Amino acid sequence: MKKAFVLFLAAVLVITLFAGCNSNSIKQALSGKEPESIASDAEGSSTELLGGWVKAESPEITDEFMKIFSKATETLTGVEYTPVAYIASQIVAGRNHCVLCKAKATVPDAESTYAIICIYEDLNSNASITTIRESNIPAADEGAGLPGGYARVSSPVISDELNEKIKGAFTEITGADYSPVAILESQTAFKDDANYCLLCEVTPVVPDATSDYKIVYVNVNDKGEARITDTKDFSASNENGVQIANPVVGYQTLEDAEKAVGFDITVPSDIKQVINYSVISGSILEIEFKGGYLRKAKGSEDISGDYNTYENSDTLNSGGKQYAIKGNGGKISLVTWADGGFTYCLSFENGADSNDVVKLLEGIK
Repeated sequence: MKKAFVLFLAAVLVITLFAGCNSNSIKQALSGKEPESIASDAEGSSTELLGGWVKAESPEITDEFMKIFSKATETLTGVEYTPVAYIASQIVAGRNHCVLCKAKATVPDAESTYAIICIYEDLNSNASITTIRESNIPAADEGAGLPGGYARVSSPVISDELNEKIKGAFTEITGADYSPVAILESQTAFKDDANYCLLCEVTPVVPDATSDYKIVYVNVNDKGEARITDTKDFSASNENGVQIANPVVGYQTLEDAEKAVGFDITVPSDIKQVINYSVISGSILEIEFKGGYLRKAKGSEDISGDYNTYENSDTLNSGGKQYAIKGNGGKISLVTWADGGFTYCLSFENGADSNDVVKLLEGIK
C-alpha cells in the first residue's frame, strides 16, 4: 500500500543526482538520535530492539530476502546489483535491510564493484531502496577471478577455521577495532600462502566512536602469520552515484515525534495497540497502530500513499467536516480530509465499519 508513496518520497529527497548510486551512512533510530552509521547502533546485538540496527546472525542471502531485494530493485536501470552478504536490519514502521552487493553497469565490458544498499520494507511487504553507497573496489564475478587471481567464494560465512587463520591480522592494530563480517573472495598465490578479501566493521578506539564498513585484504603466509595488506573505503559521495535520504524516522513516544515534526496531533482513545510513532520526510507525522495508520501534515495534499483501486469511493459528512472515503465490500479502507491548514489520512488494512470510523474521526485533531 505504501510502496508508491515511499518511492515518491525517495524521488523528492534525492540530494544529488548522478549516473549510478551512493549515499552516506544511514541516519535513523527510534529515539530520534541519528547515528552516523549502521554499525554504530548495532553493537553486536542479536536482539531486535525497536529502532536499533541489529547485525545479522549470518551474512547468507536467503530466498526470503531475495524476494524483498527483487521488489526494491525491479525498476532500476543502468546498473545491475547482486546481493553478496546480508549485513544488518532495523525495525521501524516496517523494516530496513542493509546488504553488501556487487554492482555492474549494464554496458559492454563493465567491471564489477562493491556497494552497500539499504532497503525499506513496509508493513505490506512493499520494498524500495533508501540508500546506496558506491565504491571503486573491484568485485570478483562468480566463477571467475580478477587479475591477480582473486575469485568469488561460494558462501560469505566466515568459518571457524578461517576465523582462526585471520584473527592474528587484527590483534596488532592500534587506533581501531576490526570485526570481520563476511568473506567475499580468496586467492591462493603459493602453497600454504593465501589472500582473503573481507567485509569488516571498523570502529575507532575513541569515546563515542562511529563505526563504518571497509573492504579489508588479509594475507596468511606459509608460516600461518596473518596481516592486513590493504583496506578500501565505501564512498560517502561519489561522482558516479545517487544519494537518497531515508524517508522514515521512528520515535519512542508521540511527544518526541510531535517535537520533531513541529505540530501536535490528538489521537482518539479508541486507537489502541500503537506500534510505532514516525516522521516521514520530516513533514508527515504517522501513528501506526494494529491494523492501520493515522497521518497528519501541513497543507492539503493527499498524504495517504495509497494508490490502490477500490470498489467504492464516496464522501462522508460528519461534525461539519467533509471526508473522502474509499473501500471494498461495505468496509472503509481509507479516509482523507483537510482541516485548519492540515491534511490527514486514516487507513485500515482490513477495512472498518462506518460507525467505528465516524467515532474515530470525531477524536482526531
